[in-house]
Amino acid sequence: MEDTTGGLRQATRMALYHGGTQVLREPRRFVGLVSDKLGDSAPEVRVLYHAIDMEYVEGFADAADVGTPMALRDATVRGAAQLEDRLFMRTDVARSTSLAIALAVSDFLGIEAPDMPPGWESGEDRRRDEEETRRKDVQTPSVEFATVSGVDPTYPYTGRPVEPEPRVELGGRALVRDRDYLLTYRDNVGAASGTSRASVTVVGIGGYEGTKSVAFDIVESMDPTKKQVVPPKKKGRLGSWTKSKLALASAVCVALLLVGLSLAWLNPFGRHNVTAISAGFEHTVGLLGDGTVVATGRNEFGQRDVSGWRGVTAVSAGRSHTVGLLKDGTVVAAGGNYDGQCNVSGWRGVAAVSAGDDHTVGLLGDGTVVATGSNDNGECDVSGWRNVEAVSAGYGFTVGLLKDGTVVAAGRNDAGQCDVSGWRGVAAVSVKFEHTVALLEDGTVVATGRNEFGQCDVSGWRGVEAVSVGRDHTVGLLGDGTVVAAGRGNSGQCDVSGW
Repeated sequence: MEDTTGGLRQATRMALYHGGTQVLREPRRFVGLVSDKLGDSAPEVRVLYHAIDMEYVEGFADAADVGTPMALRDATVRGAAQLEDRLFMRTDVARSTSLAIALAVSDFLGIEAPDMPPGWESGEDRRRDEEETRRKDVQTPSVEFATVSGVDPTYPYTGRPVEPEPRVELGGRALVRDRDYLLTYRDNVGAASGTSRASVTVVGIGGYEGTKSVAFDIVESMDPTKKQVVPPKKKGRLGSWTKSKLALASAVCVALLLVGLSLAWLNPFGRHNVTAISAGFEHTVGLLGDGTVVATGRNEFGQRDVSGWRGVTAVSAGRSHTVGLLKDGTVVAAGGNYDGQCNVSGWRGVAAVSAGDDHTVGLLGDGTVVATGSNDNGECDVSGWRNVEAVSAGYGFTVGLLKDGTVVAAGRNDAGQCDVSGWRGVAAVSVKFEHTVALLEDGTVVATGRNEFGQCDVSGWRGVEAVSVGRDHTVGLLGDGTVVAAGRGNSGQCDVSGW
């Protein structure tokens, strides 16, 4: 098979000579070395950055652990096939990039070039079939088999909850809290005297399932410099009036404590007047009442570098970038710009913005739409849209709600997520990964796209006032203040019936 990316093949060889095969276990270092040779704007470098950020490089990482050269070569080929298969939205570049890496490893090892997997060039149908097979056949990895470290056997009693944050690794990979797993604690306050048994439990979410618990002890502090709490000696019975006052004071203190804790939990940005929020892939952005912006979470691409923004009226967080709409109708952006998704400085007269996976969409005041960023699937082909009332950017596709209650869409449609042309009477739309949901004016809901977890099973909903979609689930707010949900509930994301 002919290598059409000789530059990447040479750059990969240089990276291997520089760092050995272990560089495959350090994907960001590997891509950095390749980028030094080819430049950040090279299509192959862009697709590798995308693959790394989406964690689609485990095949190459696994290859670095293989002992013999032939086995390493074959493992690299499997990694290449995996990359090409899972980045099906970047078909040609992903395939040539994968091939160049596999061939470069063969060059480095001084062995015969590999035979590529059967059907390597058989087209979109093969990739789609293999993706579907992978979804059905590959079991979701369980954190039950993870290595959990960093939990000390004992902690001193402080009167406050003890919440160790362990390191969780599975298959040689460090998992990320709140993306791959959640932490729950049991009996973690302890007692003022003696020893109490507590535990922390890792709960798999996202692409992981299962649980794993680690026990630890909370022991009475033996520090002589700390005063021990000594109960006062009894001096007779308290009058009923005094007891009532104490009970009332205790109740007020508890109430104030609970309110304070609730406010702190609801507002992770501190004592600010947050007026709007937006959740990205692994970062969260908050718009404050004074027009400034705060952010928390991942910042590898600078997507949280928003502290200098002023006069902001709306924010939207994408996968690795953030955009903000200013009072004067211009737009600012921060974060990854490898596909041009942050090239918004020239926009004027913008009324709304939406950040997708690797593209950004702006709704103008005249009802037209502009877009920038990745257009591998046609997600930015929106220049012909007119009379648009709202826009929403998803994973490789874009939808627009028109003033007449119909919906238009552009981009990826491999799961039917853009099959919206027949919808009428739509009041709002929501998109995320591979399905689209619309709230109709009569309070019912329609959906299209991937439905392997039942995330589109919303036809029976009534009296709905708002909808929002996640990766594999959908939620709806009813007029009576209750919430309904449909789709994947492996992490409890659909446990809303009691709200």
